[in-house]
Amino acid sequence: MQAIAPVLLGTPGDPSFSRHSGAPRSRAWRSATRQRSAIETFSGNVARLGDLRHARSADRAAVLDLLQALSPAIDPSPMSVVSASYGRVVLAARDDWTLAAIVLANGQQTHPHDHDGWGAVVTVQGLERDRRYRLDRQGGLELIAERDYPPGSGYIFGPADIHQPIGADPHRLTVALHFLVHRAVSGQAKPETSHGLDRGQTS
Repeated sequence: MQAIAPVLLGTPGDPSFSRHSGAPRSRAWRSATRQRSAIETFSGNVARLGDLRHARSADRAAVLDLLQALSPAIDPSPMSVVSASYGRVVLAARDDWTLAAIVLANGQQTHPHDHDGWGAVVTVQGLERDRRYRLDRQGGLELIAERDYPPGSGYIFGPADIHQPIGADPHRLTVALHFLVHRAVSGQAKPETSHGLDRGQTS
């Protein structure tokens, strides 16, 4: 029987090696594999925190830390804006939470909205501007805060917080991880409308 010589990864004998470039053929494949592994690790770490629907502030902060650790593994290059307002790519979904990448071109924004649960956001690329509102006595919206979040930084919002993510980078798309916990165990945010707000599954 003829012996088969071992093949080193990244060499001409490697099936992923490109004869034209002298480099591994599919960087996109390797990036997707790294991203998928990182999301699986993130999901496992989140599961160890237990039921997040009634999470303490320490557990919410822990999720934000996990999102920040995950963000370098997310490849924003294949993501794009697929609607007039923003793009949304679901990266993982469980019965009680969803992780999505929200994609915003410069100046694009969601409607001001709240959710049926709390959540956390970390910017991967670009600059996400988060606006916070409250209802005035007439039921209108009053801007109370605005802050920009560069890559690696992020924030936490509560179920009653009215916020509005905006793409604020003039040179590239803004991509941010939006983690949303659902009060109702359904795998999706409960669609509701209140005070004219877009309430539900923006994140």
